[in-house]
Amino acid sequence: MKKIYVPIVLLTVLLVTSCTKETLTLPEEQTEFKYLYLGHTYESPSSIDHRLLGYLDREVYDHFWLGGDMCAETTQDFSTVQYMDNLFELSSPATHWALGNHDIRNGNVNWITDKTGRPTFYTESFNGICLLVLNTNFAQGGTYDTTSVNAQYDMIQNVCDTLLNVSHLVLLSHHVSWGSVPGIDSALTTANASYSFLKWRLAPSQNFSAAIYPLLQQVKSRGINVINVAGDYGQNETEYYEMSNDGIHFIGSGITSNIPYNEQFPTHGEPDKILIFEHDTDTQELTWRFDFL
Repeated sequence: MKKIYVPIVLLTVLLVTSCTKETLTLPEEQTEFKYLYLGHTYESPSSIDHRLLGYLDREVYDHFWLGGDMCAETTQDFSTVQYMDNLFELSSPATHWALGNHDIRNGNVNWITDKTGRPTFYTESFNGICLLVLNTNFAQGGTYDTTSVNAQYDMIQNVCDTLLNVSHLVLLSHHVSWGSVPGIDSALTTANASYSFLKWRLAPSQNFSAAIYPLLQQVKSRGINVINVAGDYGQNETEYYEMSNDGIHFIGSGITSNIPYNEQFPTHGEPDKILIFEHDTDTQELTWRFDFL
């Protein structure tokens, strides 16, 4: 990961500012928006599934939300990151990428952050939505990056403690770490890999259900809708949805390209789906659907 020499307190302030500042005024002529979510899209070490190329239309979709594992070896060659930039305009405020393990396992994460102009976890506010883009890769190799885990937790906590004047809090991640949340245990078997063990906080050491879920309950209690979206799907199920007993939403979406490696998975040969969000800012309704490719 690219080293960012910013004091951790200042970094946290920068990361949470976007969702705590006053929401920007929307253009009067637009009240309906569409956001395209794509996860687990790799077809080769350096390309996404070719079927998706026809969907990357800014005239149709106002935002691209990327759920990670975009190419099989995204940072193996700089040309692959350039390819991603050409497709998605990575520095655009309307493109948000929650990195997957295939995106970072070759190192060179600075190639991505240089293109996006953002760290690997951050907040953004638009259209009455507070978006949390999260990094679930801080335990690669079995050793936690303590500084980054704690900084990300502080960001999430600060957002959840202060969030007001929005209709939705949306959390984007790659790995599926919610399986230990009561009522969401189906995620343990439907995701490509269950990351319920993942620590979202250190000292004390806590997973998602202990560290993050109580913060989301706090936000929901203020009347703000909370939606979690993860992209590590496609090999066991192409779509996932559950709602917790507290009314918090959990969505998974990913595809399984027609490549030899994927022949071992139960979804191989079945129709793939993409996830589309539709947002009406007049009614503050954010809905979603899974469409066949």
